[in-house]
Amino acid sequence: MVGIIAVVMLTGGVIAGAIAYSKTPATSTFVVFFVLGALFPLIGIVIAAASSRAAPAGMMRVTCPRCNAGQNVAHDAAGMRCWRCGEVQGNPASV
Repeated sequence: MVGIIAVVMLTGGVIAGAIAYSKTPATSTFVVFFVLGALFPLIGIVIAAASSRAAPAGMMRVTCPRCNAGQNVAHDAAGMRCWRCGEVQGNPASV
């Protein structure tokens, strides 16, 4: 019985950690979600799957105020055009 619980905890931790690590490749992300998945396997996996991706290096995550779509924009960008609705933010000449 103890062996089955240990296997379920280990499996839940590895799955949750792997899902989270694939979205944000950092050792701390894997460890946090591994512990969460080991303690609460189903909850940890669901939270890891629902977590958002981090923006790549040199980019920032911006949400469109019109349609609430998220997209990555360069840190030094003067403006952006939403990929979903076409709303222009910032300097239209730079988009």
